[in-house]
Amino acid sequence: MELNHHVINSSWVVAMLFLMVFLTHEFAFLIGVVVFFFLLFAKTRSKEDFNRELSIERTVSGKRFQENDQIKVTLTITNNSDKIFRGEIFDNLPEDTSIWEGSNLFVLLIPQEETKIFTYNVSFRTRGKYVLGPIKIRYHSEGEVYHDVWDYESLKQVIIIPYPEPVSQYTIPPEFLTKLGGLFKSKLVGDGLDFAGVREYRRGDTLRRINWKQTARYRLLHSNEYELNRATNIIMVLDLTEESKDIADASVRSALGMAKFLSNYRSKIGLITLGEFIHYIPARSGRRHLLEITEHLTNTQSIGYIKNRDLFKQRLEQAVFKTKVVHNEVILFSSLNNLNDSLILTDTLCKLGNVTILAPSLTPIPSISNNILTLSKSLIDLRKLVINRHMLQKDIRIFEWLPSIPFDKSIGMWRAEK
Repeated sequence: MELNHHVINSSWVVAMLFLMVFLTHEFAFLIGVVVFFFLLFAKTRSKEDFNRELSIERTVSGKRFQENDQIKVTLTITNNSDKIFRGEIFDNLPEDTSIWEGSNLFVLLIPQEETKIFTYNVSFRTRGKYVLGPIKIRYHSEGEVYHDVWDYESLKQVIIIPYPEPVSQYTIPPEFLTKLGGLFKSKLVGDGLDFAGVREYRRGDTLRRINWKQTARYRLLHSNEYELNRATNIIMVLDLTEESKDIADASVRSALGMAKFLSNYRSKIGLITLGEFIHYIPARSGRRHLLEITEHLTNTQSIGYIKNRDLFKQRLEQAVFKTKVVHNEVILFSSLNNLNDSLILTDTLCKLGNVTILAPSLTPIPSISNNILTLSKSLIDLRKLVINRHMLQKDIRIFEWLPSIPFDKSIGMWRAEK
C-alpha cells in the first residue's frame, strides 16, 4: 500500500482556469485563480505547521530478533498544533515484511494537543538488517479541497538473527560423534579424569588433589596429577557459493544449530564462511563465541558464482593458514554444485584435518514433461556419483540432508546409512 503525493495537481487547475478565460473572455474566472492561489497558500502553511508540530515516535519491543519472531511496533502520534489534524499515517515497511496483527495504515482525526497510540505486529522470514520507515503523512484539508503527502523521517533498524535448527545427539549416528569428538572426547575444564601420578604439592593445588597417604608416609604434602582430555578443534565451513537464497538460509540455520549443539559439549569451534568474502573466526568455546558466530552468520551473504578461481583458492588458503592447527575435524556445509570448485575446496580443507560434508540434497521440481523430470534426476544422480567417487578417494564422507524438512529429522536418516 502507498500514498499518492498529490490528489489534485495545482498546475493543471491553473491551466484550465486560464483556458476558460481565453475561450469565454469572461474575466470572472480570474476570481477562481485568485481563490485557488489563496487555498494553495493555506495548504502550504498547513503543511508547514503540521510538519513542524506533528510529532511521531516509533518504538519496537527490542532490537535483535530471531527469524519469524513477532515484533511489536508502537507509533505515538502527538498533535502539538492549534488545528485539528485529519489524514492518514502510513508506516513504510520492507518488502518481505509480514503483518500478523493490526495495520501500518491509520486514518486519524487528532484534536489539538492530543496524543494517539497505535500498535501492530510484524515478522521477518529471513535473517538480515531491516529498516522501518520513513513514515508518510497525508493531510486532508477542511472540506476535502486538497490533500498533500510528505515524509516524516523516523527510521528504526531491527536485526533479525538466524534461527538455529535443533540438533540432538539421538539423530546423529554414534560413529559420526566419535569421529568429531564432541560427545565422547569433549574438552574438560579443570582436572582431567585419567590418573597420571603423584608429585609434591604446588602452591594453588586444591585440597581434593592432595594425596593423604603419600603425605602421611613422607610427612610432606603430595598432590595427585591427572591428564587433561581435550578434543581436537572443530572447524565449520559454510560454502554459500552458487547457492540459492533459500538453501543458503537453510545452511546458515543448520550450521548455527550444529555449532550450538557442539558448544554444549565445550568443544572449540572455528568458522570459515565462503560467500561475498571469505571470513575466518578462530576456534574458541563459550557463550560469547557462539554469539560472535551468530552475529557473523546474520550478515553473511551468498554469491552467484566464483569469478576468479585462482583468487578464491588463494583467499581460502589464507583462511586455512590462520587456523595454525593441523589436526582438526572439519564440517563442510556445501551443495557441491561445481565439481572444479568442490575439488579446490576439499583439497584445501584436507590440510586442516578430517573432512565431513553435510550436503543439502537438491530435489528436481516436478515438471509438466516427465522426460524433463527424468533427465534432471539422472543428471543429479550422475553428478552425485562423480563427486562421491572423488571424495571417497580422499576418505571424505558425504551426508545428505533435505532443506525442506527440519534439519534434526533430516539428519536422522544418517542412521540408516551403511
